[in-house]
Amino acid sequence: MSADCEPGFVCLDRTCRTAGSGGTGMGGNGGNSSGGTGAVGNGGTAASSGSGGTNAGGSGGSFAMGGNAGNGNASAGGTTNAGGAAMGGSGGTGGSAASGATGGSASGGSSGGGHGGTGGGGSCGDVFVLSDRSTYARWATQRDGMTSFLQQVMSATPRMGITFLPVPASDPQIPDVCHTNADCGNYPPCNFLSQCDNGAAKHDSCDVPDYTTPAVALDSGNIAATSMVSAIGAAQYSGRTALRPALEGTLSYVRGQARTGYRSAIVLITDGTPSGCLNNNLTHLTNLAATAWQGTPRVAVYVINLDRTVHMDSVADAGGTGSCYIAETPEAVADALGQILLAEGCQ
Repeated sequence: MSADCEPGFVCLDRTCRTAGSGGTGMGGNGGNSSGGTGAVGNGGTAASSGSGGTNAGGSGGSFAMGGNAGNGNASAGGTTNAGGAAMGGSGGTGGSAASGATGGSASGGSSGGGHGGTGGGGSCGDVFVLSDRSTYARWATQRDGMTSFLQQVMSATPRMGITFLPVPASDPQIPDVCHTNADCGNYPPCNFLSQCDNGAAKHDSCDVPDYTTPAVALDSGNIAATSMVSAIGAAQYSGRTALRPALEGTLSYVRGQARTGYRSAIVLITDGTPSGCLNNNLTHLTNLAATAWQGTPRVAVYVINLDRTVHMDSVADAGGTGSCYIAETPEAVADALGQILLAEGCQ
């Protein structure tokens, strides 16, 4: 009620207001940054009519207009940078795969070990066997294995030949009495009886020239197979393990028989470490195999080892054939020979 208000105020909508004053219009809120136009402000509340004087009608107050809503300037967002279309480069044409060099067939050893073929150029050529028939060799094992293999291949036998070690000394040049190892030449040592190798060397040659003449010369087909089987059957085990002079003499023979465009290989079959001659040890044997493989014409050196406790891998490796074949039975010997011919491209 107006009676509840102080003088000069009237009650309007439960609020004491100044008589005749127009309500103040509230301007609209400015537009937001997104550029929207500000809302129009609400008009002010109409002023209460003034209390008129006695019998005098007072003039109604004007409605106060609310202020115009402010127009908010739209904040223009920056133009989004258009990302350039990423053009993927055309994929390069891949080169043709390089053809792998064709090496010799890699044949697994008789004991299951891996053996690399000799590879290189040339066709199946000469495969020459150097057979150790010394006293300590497992002669029956290799004899039966070689014979079985040759009887199987017979007419298909490539150019093959064989020689045995040791061979009798043709001219040993051994003094009857020695005082030092040097007095014995190729036949040391000088023993406590002042004899060179207790006289045994007078029978087993340590001279390279004695090993340059094969027991069976290189030949092919039935002729080679039959001749080799006959020679193997007639051979007897005896003597020392003269590997170094035997391999050196055999290498000389095989190189002399080499043919242009054909491979050459020596197959050493043994079960013992070198013994009985000067410079006849594993180191000299390995160096000789390296000379065979690296020289001209190239000759590969394979090793078939009849005793797995004798380590001859260094000789095979230096001779270009990886590791030796372990063959402790006739069947394993025959199998190893077959794999060697395969590695040499002969089957």
